[in-house]
Amino acid sequence: MYLIFIIFVILLVFNLKFIAKPLKKIDKKTWLTLSLILVFFFVLYWFFIPNLHRVYGDEPAILAGATYDSGNVIESSSIESLYRLTFQIFGFDNVNAIKLNVVVSILNLFLLFYLLYLLFENKYISLLAPVFLGVSHQYIAHSASSYTHP
Repeated sequence: MYLIFIIFVILLVFNLKFIAKPLKKIDKKTWLTLSLILVFFFVLYWFFIPNLHRVYGDEPAILAGATYDSGNVIESSSIESLYRLTFQIFGFDNVNAIKLNVVVSILNLFLLFYLLYLLFENKYISLLAPVFLGVSHQYIAHSASSYTHP
């Protein structure tokens, strides 16, 4: 069931040096700024944005797919697998799905920073893009929901 996730973790571990190599060139001031940005959005999404559960059409189908195991990895999407893993660890609750999506949204902001730093090697562009994405209305609405495809 978690074969794709296990393969992803193995590939991540084997390529960690290659992934971390460009991050070593970033100065401490940029890391501090990025950390403050990510903490700000984490606090904003976790505590201040209302949980907008079941406002999008396919949320019940996504969560229903995560509640029971079909035994076939191809049938379930990656987000359903993450929901299923979260439900098995923390119990079945809609709040767990929403909080998982907040964490995934914050990770997306970091990945956007990393991608833009690799492309442009400019810390200002790399820091501004997550801020602009993080304050966009659609991203805020989807980060406090279990809907994951804005």
